[in-house]
Amino acid sequence: MYAVPDPGYVFSRWTGDVGGTYNPLEITLEADKTIGAEFVPSTDKWYLDTTVSPDGGGTINLSPTQPVGGYLVSTQVTVTAVPATGYRFVRWEGDLTGSNNPATVLMSKTKTVTAVFEAAFMLTVSTVPAIGGGGTVQMEPASSEGYARDTVVTLTAIPDEGYQFDYWSGDLSGTANPATVTMDASKTVTAHFVKESGFPVPLWLIIVALVGIVLAIPIGAVVFRRMMVG
Repeated sequence: MYAVPDPGYVFSRWTGDVGGTYNPLEITLEADKTIGAEFVPSTDKWYLDTTVSPDGGGTINLSPTQPVGGYLVSTQVTVTAVPATGYRFVRWEGDLTGSNNPATVLMSKTKTVTAVFEAAFMLTVSTVPAIGGGGTVQMEPASSEGYARDTVVTLTAIPDEGYQFDYWSGDLSGTANPATVTMDASKTVTAHFVKESGFPVPLWLIIVALVGIVLAIPIGAVVFRRMMVG
């Protein structure tokens, strides 16, 4: 059982069927019990100091804004890490840990929080044709904040109906699909799609007659593209 004071108050003691000042409190329920928590006003104020690493990697927003003289005891402060251009948020250090962003700090004393950022490499992907069909590119993992150095990203070109994937250009070349990109810098990749050639028919059976006549007779479902002679 936790006693959670409002801002400007501190927990004083338990009342009713239990006593003491332990918080949290553990009890064994062998019968019905009535328990109360007593809070008393406090004028204590605490500062929340914030730093970033590296310098210039970003900023930290506080909500509510830190008053002159610091926060009243038990105030819950929301901290939000805002990366600068070319950086991504990694984790909190100091009196706050983890990577949740935003996160919450309970002001029970003067605290220091550091937001750690790292260089972020952006992967920009485009397609040709850019409009009117062609296809899309799927990224795994996907990230709108950029990638850490040496992250391997898998790109998969997905053609629209009537198109087929042709090749990659930019910072990726070749025709492998899917393909991978190692993010050791910001990169740009373009997936090229082309319209499918040939014409769809049922399966073609090619019969070469003795007189040299070539007949194409449909019996299934493939795409007939060209005929080789000789």
